[in-house]
Amino acid sequence: MPEKRKDSKGRVLKTGESQRKDMTYMFRYTDANNKKQCVYAPTLEALREKENKISIELARGVASTNAKMTVADLLQMVLKLKGNVRYKTKRGYESHVRMLSKEEFSQIKISSIKTSDAKMFILQMQNDGYGFWTIDARFTLLKQAFNIAVEDDVIFKNPFNWKLSSVINVKKAERAALTKEEQDSFLQFITNSGCYSKYLDEILVLLGTGVRISEFCGLTMDNIDFKNRRIHIEKQLAVRKGRTLIFTETKSSAGERYIPMSDSVYAALKRMMKKRESLTMPFTVDGRDDVLCLRKDGTPRIPSCYRDHLQNITNAFNQATGQSIKVTPHILRHTFCTNMMRAGVDVKAMQYLMGHTSADMTLNVYTHATYKDAEAAFTAKCSSM
Repeated sequence: MPEKRKDSKGRVLKTGESQRKDMTYMFRYTDANNKKQCVYAPTLEALREKENKISIELARGVASTNAKMTVADLLQMVLKLKGNVRYKTKRGYESHVRMLSKEEFSQIKISSIKTSDAKMFILQMQNDGYGFWTIDARFTLLKQAFNIAVEDDVIFKNPFNWKLSSVINVKKAERAALTKEEQDSFLQFITNSGCYSKYLDEILVLLGTGVRISEFCGLTMDNIDFKNRRIHIEKQLAVRKGRTLIFTETKSSAGERYIPMSDSVYAALKRMMKKRESLTMPFTVDGRDDVLCLRKDGTPRIPSCYRDHLQNITNAFNQATGQSIKVTPHILRHTFCTNMMRAGVDVKAMQYLMGHTSADMTLNVYTHATYKDAEAAFTAKCSSM
């Protein structure tokens, strides 16, 4: 029988163990991918702790090469797994992955990240000035990514498996709706403005329908049904890299819907149609030349156009009136929803009109109650008692 190998202290070494010339220890083994691997340690005790972890990994079929995957590698893998999501959703994922990949954190091996590391990274994002919604989106993406790594037995524990609120206390930016007074004042300002009055009809439609700005830009002539006084929302306009315009599906399956026209929306759309009669599109979008919202040169208006226009109008309004309101396409959507709820529209009906997949979104995010709302509701109820 061959003599068993021993270290300098006379201790018997196991199969795969050896002591190097510098007196440190090495362990050779074959991983789950049938590749030769080596680990090192300053003492035999430390080496055997590593061996125990390796044996657990091998028992679970874990490939050590996978454990060398970085956060950036993991996020890229997650992007591939999300290939069946809608176009704009995937673009959102790509944007967050692109920004996360610029962080030093993304170059760390996922197998070495502890819960404390994950929490420190989130806190660092807060210290760097990122808003709550950005942090929330990236935290959710990282949590999903590490869950996949756990499910694939690449790591044992998800370091992001905790509630965001347990680490940061960021006040969510309130998506405040415009008050009735603010709406009236803002619309009157636009009406009397020679510079901005040309955008009045589009703003009236946004305020009177609550459509997403991408849905509004995606409207084509066949979506406008004056006979039945309704608008068919069934697509949205998206801008690809290189400024290529395409039509995509609505944000979710609930996004396809019909929205009734109020008198003001009906009149505004009629005026928009009349203005459009003199314009011709110099090119098509997905083979179509009947986009409703066009610039003077006939090219389609994209969502960023209206965001910029509203920013300029709001700045001028605030300067002229001394107020400090904020108006964006999303705030107009928020205001529509709040106005409908104040008018007593049923929650499930509002969920449909807003194109939400759940009523929770309608109630918790887009409705904005004030003391006046509560007082009016209280008075109305008390008068009937």
